[in-house]
Amino acid sequence: MIPSTRFSTRITFPLAIFLLFLIYSHHGIFTNVERYSKTTVTSSPPSPPPLTEQENVPSFHLIGDSSMCKGGTNDGVKGVIYEGWGEFVQDYVLVPVTSHAISGRSCRMYAREGRFDKVLSVVKPNDYVLIQFGRNEKGKLVPKDNGKTVCPGADITGTCESVFQGEKTTVLTFGGYIANATEHFKQLGVNVIIAAPTPNNAYSFTSDGFFTKPSEWVGLSEGVASWENVTYIDHFRYGIEMMRRIGKNETQKLYPVKSDRTHTNRVGADMMARAFMRGLMCSDSKLVKWVNSTAFGRVGG
Repeated sequence: MIPSTRFSTRITFPLAIFLLFLIYSHHGIFTNVERYSKTTVTSSPPSPPPLTEQENVPSFHLIGDSSMCKGGTNDGVKGVIYEGWGEFVQDYVLVPVTSHAISGRSCRMYAREGRFDKVLSVVKPNDYVLIQFGRNEKGKLVPKDNGKTVCPGADITGTCESVFQGEKTTVLTFGGYIANATEHFKQLGVNVIIAAPTPNNAYSFTSDGFFTKPSEWVGLSEGVASWENVTYIDHFRYGIEMMRRIGKNETQKLYPVKSDRTHTNRVGADMMARAFMRGLMCSDSKLVKWVNSTAFGRVGG
């Protein structure tokens, strides 16, 4: 018989704390737990510490999907050059820009893969983070959960029960995932901006139709920005405005594959970057003071 080993309370408590630290530092904040829990804030979060001379320039971090990321999409037509609009933001601001956007991700998949955690590990107080999703969230949780689909509805605290890769999991709504991440960024003194997804090509290839009806993700993006009291930019509307200005023929040139109304070439990506900048310059974000003269020259009023 193997003799039992007894630990005193003096040894057991520090050991338990150490084991908990290992578990959470390995798995991250979002990776294993999909359940949303609204952080209770009894008072305003403490102000970030004063900036030193070396820290007086913030960084701008971009979080999103294929419409934003470098190279645009992993699933495009071979030989076609795509680009995401986030690659052109650096041309219009005076601060360093880092894109963390990944093709094919929904806000849920981004959280599940621990990608929000990675951004949280590199931001500093007074930085800016842009969160934009809304292209890969729609789908069904049954009979098979693809790990991207979110719980439907506008209730930010709503959840659904699902089975993903053989394990029971609680799935959050679109607003739940983004609000959860926003709370953690705010606690670090980071300025969060939430943007509506960019529009698809608004012009019909076969008629004179011009489609301006926003998707459900536009309203849900605005809703979570209001819930979290952070800057909201209606990138959808500003993108539509630019398409209307340049007309059908020029807009069609921005989408290199006729059957793909979502992914742009480099010229289209730059246009969507300028649409975002137009929205930013009309917003209440303090990032506006870091907009450069190129943006004011090319975007304007």
